[in-house]
Amino acid sequence: MKMTKRKILFVLKLPPPVHGSTLMNQKVHDSQYLRESFTCRYVRVSLSKNLDEIGHKYFFKIIKLVSIWVATLRELLFFRPHLVYFAISPVGAAFLKDFLLVSLIKLTRTPVVFHIHGKGMGIASQKNRVWKYIYNRTFKGEFVICLSGYLTGDIEAFYPGKPFILPNGIGESYMGITTPGTGNGEIPAVLYLSNLMRTKGLLDLIDALTILHKKGIKFTANIVGGPVDISHEFLNDYIAQKAITKSVNVLGPLYGPEKQRILANSDVLVFPTYYSKECFPIVILEAMQAGLPVLSTLEAAIPDMVENGVTGFLVRQNDAGELAGRLETLLIDRDLRKSMGAAGRKRYRELFTLEKFETGLSNIIKTITGSP
Repeated sequence: MKMTKRKILFVLKLPPPVHGSTLMNQKVHDSQYLRESFTCRYVRVSLSKNLDEIGHKYFFKIIKLVSIWVATLRELLFFRPHLVYFAISPVGAAFLKDFLLVSLIKLTRTPVVFHIHGKGMGIASQKNRVWKYIYNRTFKGEFVICLSGYLTGDIEAFYPGKPFILPNGIGESYMGITTPGTGNGEIPAVLYLSNLMRTKGLLDLIDALTILHKKGIKFTANIVGGPVDISHEFLNDYIAQKAITKSVNVLGPLYGPEKQRILANSDVLVFPTYYSKECFPIVILEAMQAGLPVLSTLEAAIPDMVENGVTGFLVRQNDAGELAGRLETLLIDRDLRKSMGAAGRKRYRELFTLEKFETGLSNIIKTITGSP
């Protein structure tokens, strides 16, 4: 007898329609593969549908929150899902909002699988017993998906089970990059592609480039991203103080075809992050897809993404000297750049495509619900 498709309720934080957004919740929502594998319904738990609504008065947000609870309860009672997929926030007020909704779901005894895309729960539970109690209540008897084995330690204090591991994935570029590591000329091009933040290691990169410039190593460097705690004015002044203005370009944020074009015209991505909330930086997957070697740090899931010495190098955080040394190796050895870039693209296609992500999530749901 043919088994009917399992009914899955997806509780998702869908982002405002920001141009160039790559958030995985939107990928889950839009996945035709999941829709064909299961009977799917969706509850959007974001309090703002678009950028204009962000910052509205609390009264309207409370009304929105109540409407989310009502919509969730209606789905639980009438759709009666076999499983709730919940993309939960890990910390802060966003987690407390999610906890209230989780408590409602638990009243119906519907199984839940939590997909954790952030971190910080381990530190919060260690500092405060109340947080540890709330985390225990939230995850008790449920299922968990982590992005990497390196991130499971964040929940081990209150989750005794074995979480599923599912790395994020991205779709192939619509520019169809097929020739890895092409670069843009004889002088190798370094790319930084992220928000302008101190904890993303941007100033460490500038210091490392200064070291290389003093050694006579030729390069161009493009800094792409919007300001957070580093302004364009401060960054340009810092670069000028280091006397490397002629070699470093501060371009601001780029999206869509412009971002793909600069990836295609670069030789190496440098991402020396020590950001406390770093988990699974998509920019590394974008660089691997484009055939670039990646120079990054031993932070969060990055060691699962970058195979040290094969697809790039991983260095200590806040160490401009080591960063400069590894970057020098890549800048002076074109063949190494090309071989590491090709290995990175191969690793991306084997592990980190959107199809791999969708298939992996489908298999996890099938395992939990016992569907064929």
